[in-house]
Amino acid sequence: MKTKQIHINSIPQFLKTLNLNRVCNPLVTIINSNEIDNIKFASENNNYTFDFFTISLKDNASSYFFGKHDFNFNKGKLAFTKPNQTLSVSNTEELNDHKGWILAFHNDLLKNSPLQEKISNYRFFSYDINEGLDLSEKEQDSITDCINFIKNEISKESDNHTNIVISSVLEVLLNLCNRIYERQFKEKALQNNHVISKVDAFLKFYYDNNLFAEKGIPSVQQIANYVKLSPNYLSITLKKESGKNTKDYINYFILEKSKSLLIHKQEYSINELSYKLGFNYPHYFSRFFKSKIGKTPHQYRKEKSL
Repeated sequence: MKTKQIHINSIPQFLKTLNLNRVCNPLVTIINSNEIDNIKFASENNNYTFDFFTISLKDNASSYFFGKHDFNFNKGKLAFTKPNQTLSVSNTEELNDHKGWILAFHNDLLKNSPLQEKISNYRFFSYDINEGLDLSEKEQDSITDCINFIKNEISKESDNHTNIVISSVLEVLLNLCNRIYERQFKEKALQNNHVISKVDAFLKFYYDNNLFAEKGIPSVQQIANYVKLSPNYLSITLKKESGKNTKDYINYFILEKSKSLLIHKQEYSINELSYKLGFNYPHYFSRFFKSKIGKTPHQYRKEKSL
């Protein structure tokens, strides 16, 4: 069956797509997993794009979710999506006994609230689904408290304060998520070191096989694809473990390699070295090198040859 792409531009349309005919706040909703017609979505083979954010909890062993990949797990997990991402629906089990939920909110909900300017700082909205947030029981309880508060506000008749109150609680929820992500990154230090090793291996292979010269400097996206992480998650992982984001890490590799070549490969001209390291024009390499070292490649080679 051919996959169909469906664009959903509002919360009411989202609820209609899920066959949930109920009165709602047009800018925010919370849907329990057991409200969703899993048979309908399992058979439709659709991909979706939303004009709003989602935060979703998968609980216990259910396998039904809006996300960027299919996945299974046995404990609570949060995942985040932002507007205009392509999402699929994963479904392998019945949902009736599970406690998962989807919180969907439109950016218009945040108007005139402090969160409006801060929402882009929560970088987990750009992570892949497999990079979601694993929750302890106590952490899940804290998140659930926020969700229940928002549910209660949605159930009331709206007034001039409704959206700002919901936005305030949503900010608390996102800050809790930031705290949990900090904990999760620390716990995954060994795995993160493995990521660094894979990035190092990629760059070494790329250089040893003359791919810098043939294809140019590798992009952040290429490396992210290789290590099977989103670019954002990869950069944060590298930053925490090495002090450098992915772009800086690539530049550091190129710089260290260029310093070695300038000293130990005297037979290569500066022009030859620049092409070997992926620069289309030698003056780009010279400008890059001087910005990092404070000397031109020629000055550096001459100084080290004395």
